[in-house]
Amino acid sequence: MSRLLPLVLGAFALAACGLLTDLDGFTGGSGADAGPPDATGDAPDPGGPIADGGDGDAVDAEAGPATPPAPPTLVVAGGYDSIGDKDLDTVYSAVLHADGGLGPWRPGPTLPRPAKLYTRLAAVGDTFFVLDPAQVVSSKRTDDGVGSLTIEATHPDQYNACAAAMGDTLLVTGGVSDGVPTAKVRAARRGSPLEWKDATSLPVERQLHGCAASAGFAYVVGGKNKDGQHQDSVFMARRGENGVLGAWTATTPLPATNYWPRAVVMGNFLYVVGADWDAPIARAAVIFAPIGQDGTLGSWKLTTPLPKYVSTAAVAAHGTRIVIAGGWDDKSLTDVLIATADPATGDLSGWTPVTPLPVGASELGGAFVAPP
Repeated sequence: MSRLLPLVLGAFALAACGLLTDLDGFTGGSGADAGPPDATGDAPDPGGPIADGGDGDAVDAEAGPATPPAPPTLVVAGGYDSIGDKDLDTVYSAVLHADGGLGPWRPGPTLPRPAKLYTRLAAVGDTFFVLDPAQVVSSKRTDDGVGSLTIEATHPDQYNACAAAMGDTLLVTGGVSDGVPTAKVRAARRGSPLEWKDATSLPVERQLHGCAASAGFAYVVGGKNKDGQHQDSVFMARRGENGVLGAWTATTPLPATNYWPRAVVMGNFLYVVGADWDAPIARAAVIFAPIGQDGTLGSWKLTTPLPKYVSTAAVAAHGTRIVIAGGWDDKSLTDVLIATADPATGDLSGWTPVTPLPVGASELGGAFVAPP
């Protein structure tokens, strides 16, 4: 707890009352008619037989049942262990099963140095990147977990920032640079080696915020402004040709201010999980909004809350599953919870405990990595 006090105003506490079930003007939508545009701005190809709304790709009736796809792997790295009062250099991976369960955690190679100050992970295909301000490393998923780590070029000093993968492009947004809050955004396309370049800056300075991306759009949500005030604004930017990031524009604001949120895109929806919410929303709240064809957000809606308030956790999504791992609640947590989304409405089912982390960790990063 002593580690977090210098970083934020006030201590974290459990919500004293239950979640609001609705807010004025806070009804949400059922989602766009089709998925959000891909990196080119076109609607994604649904595939499959024409009768099912697909493009009529041939299906071999004599080929027998298709081989199930290999499951994705959840990777978490770095963070802070309050019990041992130390920053962590650990990397763990676990397979997500089709039934929503999580396999045993496997230790991977340790980071070159302990990860400090809100480690971020982002995945591009079968490769994940640990985006710590002092180090950037990458690794590929293997059949046994994760492979050896490759040291990459570091992005310039951006603490309290947020990172996401937009298609094959890594983004680091906002944070604190040279001791002051910044609106800077830096981008690097997957390659060897990574080459970081300045991208279109945010409209305003932002730190301790959430961010997420699909193949075609990036989002920045909540956080603190340059004066330390909690924010409810949401910005979006479109990916242009060759991965170039377009201008950031405001879209539907959050229903309340927050900081330290985690955001993920899953299906046609943007979710905000594990935030430190201000009134009128309870601290354990989880919200989501539909993503339109042009990337703008519809109305925000409350869905199944977390069992208790958790901050600085790792949050990741794959298919219809969303997972929150570790985090802080008076101490670093080992808890891992998974919820399933209704792909039509976006609503989440109840949060189910799965295999806990081997060590309690807050301020950690997490991402799902595709099969090799």
